[in-house]
Amino acid sequence: SAQQAFDAWRQVYNHERPHQALDMATPISRYRPSPRAYPERMPPIEYGDADAVVRVGLNGEVRFQSRRFKVSSALANLTIALRACPNTDGCYDVYFLHHRIDTVDLKERSRSS
Repeated sequence: SAQQAFDAWRQVYNHERPHQALDMATPISRYRPSPRAYPERMPPIEYGDADAVVRVGLNGEVRFQSRRFKVSSALANLTIALRACPNTDGCYDVYFLHHRIDTVDLKERSRSS
């Protein structure tokens, strides 16, 4: 089967075949488990007190100030923060955690896509 062929290839690739990038060592000889434990449950998402926090819908859209716009289906059911852009009325930077992922201008006619 394809799975058996892959398992055999993986054995050779990681345990037998020397790799030039590893000074001709095998990957298994360099592998070390991470000292950090993978959390059973991710900590809750927190944003600043001045942020407008909204939940992304299953379709990847959010509603904010009577407007709807697409963010990303990958963020479905998670919260994002909208922060007013300084010196620009109706403009908001969109954040997921500490990453700015977009900027929206609510004065534009439509952002749905």
